[in-house]
Amino acid sequence: MAITNISYFVICIDYGRNGCEGVVDPEMTFRGAVEKVREIIGDGREIAFAHEITFMNGSHHVSDVKDELINRANDLRLEAAE
Repeated sequence: MAITNISYFVICIDYGRNGCEGVVDPEMTFRGAVEKVREIIGDGREIAFAHEITFMNGSHHVSDVKDELINRANDLRLEAAE
């Protein structure tokens, strides 16, 4: 039985002059991606991009989810501060 639907997140951390680092974990859920973004922001680092890549029935789709992940991460930070 072949897997026909796969989805994963790619988060690229921008270190400025020191370059970028891509975080790719096929097991990372949306919630895990939000937590990773929260950690990155909390450390004062920037996110160059965040994409969700989905493979369905032989084709693929890339979604820009940077703003959504940042907004959710900021919501969690505010909840934690209350």
